[in-house]
Amino acid sequence: MEGLNDWITSLFQLATIFYVARVLAGIKYNLRDYLFILGLMIPVNLLFYFVGNNVLILIILISIIFFYRKIKLLSILTIFGTNIILYLCNFFTILLIAWFEDYTRNSIVYLVVYLISFGIWAIVLANSIKFLINRIKKSYLYTNKIYISIISIFLVITFFILFIFTRNEDLDFQTFRLYTYLYVGIVLVILIILIILSYTVLREMKYKRNLDEIETYYEYTLRI
Repeated sequence: MEGLNDWITSLFQLATIFYVARVLAGIKYNLRDYLFILGLMIPVNLLFYFVGNNVLILIILISIIFFYRKIKLLSILTIFGTNIILYLCNFFTILLIAWFEDYTRNSIVYLVVYLISFGIWAIVLANSIKFLINRIKKSYLYTNKIYISIISIFLVITFFILFIFTRNEDLDFQTFRLYTYLYVGIVLVILIILIILSYTVLREMKYKRNLDEIETYYEYTLRI
């Protein structure tokens, strides 16, 4: 029964990866895309039993290639951002399940709670981040290569920190909970810093743009 639960959970997580990535990228899948995703699920789940969490690296590479056809280099941002969101969903959900241990030991209840909680967190976080992305798209930041590079570095570093942390399967729950609070806190602090940086850079870019417009207008009036 536990093996079946793991299989269902793994399939659900993989499907959620492509859902969150679709939301962040702001694209729609066609029939061929859905067939590709369905065809990927079973082989990846089989590999999980042989290589464990390392299969995530393969999923990331395949996902980047898949999305590169649609959004080019932004596929890197999208996939790493997606996996960070799913890590946070997993942390929050495991903490919730630990609370349920005081009331029941039924594995089916755990599975249902996990799927519902994980799915809700994924939907909420994905759409919240998408809202921020849409705000950035309306500004000059979206075309600023330095800013995009900083965001990319942040996502890659954060992902590998979380990836290394989750490879340790010998943690007791108290330690896991402490580490969860720590990593979630770090992610939130860095996110706040990035938001502040975004508004600062945007303000400077607007200021520079206004100066350029004033200078251009001044030169134009001199010619007249």
